Amino acid sequence: MAASVFEFRISGRKILVGLLVTVAPVSLLALYAATQTGRAAEEAAGNTLRIQAERVAFQVRERIRTKVIEAALMASDSAVLSAVAAGNSRYQRVQAETVAARLAEQDKLWATPQGAELVREVMDNPASVALRRNLFVDPSFLRITVTDRQGATVAATHKTLDYYQADEEYWQNIFVTGRGAVSLTDILYDDASKHYYIGVGVPVVDSANSLIGTLDALVDVSALFPLIRNTELGPSGRTALVKNDGSVIAGSDGVSLADGARSFEYAAVQDRGVTSRGLSSGYLRAAFPDTGDWLIAFADTGLAAEYRKLNWSVVAATKASVALAPFAGMQFLIMGISLVSLACIVLFGVYLALHSRSEIEEIDEEMRHASESPN
Repeated sequence: MAASVFEFRISGRKILVGLLVTVAPVSLLALYAATQTGRAAEEAAGNTLRIQAERVAFQVRERIRTKVIEAALMASDSAVLSAVAAGNSRYQRVQAETVAARLAEQDKLWATPQGAELVREVMDNPASVALRRNLFVDPSFLRITVTDRQGATVAATHKTLDYYQADEEYWQNIFVTGRGAVSLTDILYDDASKHYYIGVGVPVVDSANSLIGTLDALVDVSALFPLIRNTELGPSGRTALVKNDGSVIAGSDGVSLADGARSFEYAAVQDRGVTSRGLSSGYLRAAFPDTGDWLIAFADTGLAAEYRKLNWSVVAATKASVALAPFAGMQFLIMGISLVSLACIVLFGVYLALHSRSEIEEIDEEMRHASESPN
């Protein structure tokens, strides 16, 4: 008795249909997921940079505000108030012309040997002693000058170049025609002392909150630089504190204002019109011909809202390839497997199209086999 042979046949077309129904959708879904993973990874890296930039911007803002508060406390010192009140008492019942002439004469004497007594009177009074004590306690204060309501110097930590200060822009920005205002200068660099500083000016007011004088302090801001340079952003990351014109105040790569460097990262932010849209923070991806793609985050310090000359921002940047490296390997693997699967399906379909017989040929062969088979 002949052994029966079990034969299982499945056409190539059915295999192709099965692949199109199962493998193809899974591969397409994997490609979509890989694309979304890449976008999510970029968003996560960008938000991490943004948070770093916002953190540094907040610290810079708070350091500056602290110095303004400390200057205001100095202006309320009892010795300072007494010195200013004593200065103002000299002008009571004196005509304005006489006051102006007297101040002009004292201003001329100030820098001469004949003005030694006037200098000693200012530099050795209790208010000046108290101010110098503040310099000892906080060395970030470089110089402090106090004037009365007319602009005459009544106390100082160092001998000023002039006795009369009312013709100086900084003094006018504090005095504001008798209304009084907190005024900060933009950052400056002193070649002699090698200090970066800003001028912090506050009004001196009496118990009735009336303006009676001014206090101006030069504040060393180099203490801000470690906030920038100690930010960890990986091997290609860098952070910079920049002015509104792109000048780098301090950078994590050691660049400072004296170097005259410009931030290409901040320029990219401005080119995208981010600042013109009023965004205080965010991130973007930008491509540069020489260095490739970068993720760039930015954060406004917010100081310009209070002190218009301190229009500073913080930018944090890293190469996109470095930031996205942990995700790139898995993304490429998923995309590679998916593309290979789809390519195999396409090749299999092409193969069937080239080698499969027509339906008529298959029917003829089946009929021939049927006729040849024994009853």
